[in-house]
Amino acid sequence: MAPRILAKDKLQHFVAGAVIAAVLYPLMNHFALLVVLVVGFLKEYVVDVVFPWGTPDFWDAIATVLGGLAVGLAVVLSGHL
Repeated sequence: MAPRILAKDKLQHFVAGAVIAAVLYPLMNHFALLVVLVVGFLKEYVVDVVFPWGTPDFWDAIATVLGGLAVGLAVVLSGHL
């Protein structure tokens, strides 16, 4: 059962990164990816360490960034930039 929960958590992080990038891309272009990177790592290493809201996990931050990169790649490949 643990791998299924683990996969769901990573998917949630991936989707969060994709949503952040999709919202910010029209406003910031490629700087949206920097925001996703910062938000992903700040969530894991500030929020989860300072507050007991979760467990800091490097791979959660990576999943968040990959979600942002997926949106960035889709934008670039679509030619809308």
